[in-house]
Amino acid sequence: MALLATALTAQATNTLRSHGAIIEAPDGMVYDSDMSRKMDMDVFRNRDNTLIFAIGTQKAIEGVSALSLTAVIARGNGGKVVKVPGRDIYATFDNRNKRVYGVCQADGDLPVVLIIGNISNPSAMHYLASLRPA
Repeated sequence: MALLATALTAQATNTLRSHGAIIEAPDGMVYDSDMSRKMDMDVFRNRDNTLIFAIGTQKAIEGVSALSLTAVIARGNGGKVVKVPGRDIYATFDNRNKRVYGVCQADGDLPVVLIIGNISNPSAMHYLASLRPA
């Protein structure tokens, strides 16, 4: 019975695919072509616009890694860099503006995701752990 209750309360996920990256996200996210054009990223939002996943890539430039890029972003928002356990993915949280930035180390361009809106830091880390190159 406990297993069934856990399964029923677990948050459903779906896989978001962009031109350069793939990430799991909460169920119900839909592609927003207008926002995608404006942000020059692939943007997905939930139906009530309280959560946005913007997915893109950062050109691979010598000397730039997922860690160094995340550190630059963290300095801009006064945050700190956090490593996703067991993965070469780094995150920084801008709780003041309800934003989470994640960058995945890759051989080519670096997959980047910007999460905006109502999401807890542990939930964001859960989704960031699934970020990978497309």
